[in-house]
Amino acid sequence: MSIDEFNEARYNYFKDMEIAAFEASAAYGRWVTGALFLIHGGALVGILSTLEGGQINSFELKNNVKTSIYFFTFGVIFAIGCGALGWRNYMMHSQNYSQRVRKYVLDGMKDPEDFLFHSKEKVNLTYRLAIFAGSISTLLFVFGCISLTCT
Repeated sequence: MSIDEFNEARYNYFKDMEIAAFEASAAYGRWVTGALFLIHGGALVGILSTLEGGQINSFELKNNVKTSIYFFTFGVIFAIGCGALGWRNYMMHSQNYSQRVRKYVLDGMKDPEDFLFHSKEKVNLTYRLAIFAGSISTLLFVFGCISLTCT
């Protein structure tokens, strides 16, 4: 294998990794945001439709409902944040692969740290923040459900 064939194979590998990271970004962001948004949004629609029907009359239940509406509303906000952070994380991976192709393959740089557009710390931070936001959103759903059942 000549050096040109080797560089072409390396280039194709990193371009494939860039495309895969971008596709994972879109799929992950859609799935997580959609699932969390659906459970919180469904809970809000269910509560508000019950309130419209006049089925909840006692003051204590209305306070519990009001509290749960806050939990579900903030759950939606954290769900959107989770999706945005997950998208940003995989976009950073995609940009790193693109930078790797340009610098490492085409320019011949040898040090792996030289071709990273975003540092590993930034990539790991967005990854952890996405998990944190998703976990908070899930907890807010649980707390919202508990606040509805408490009398």
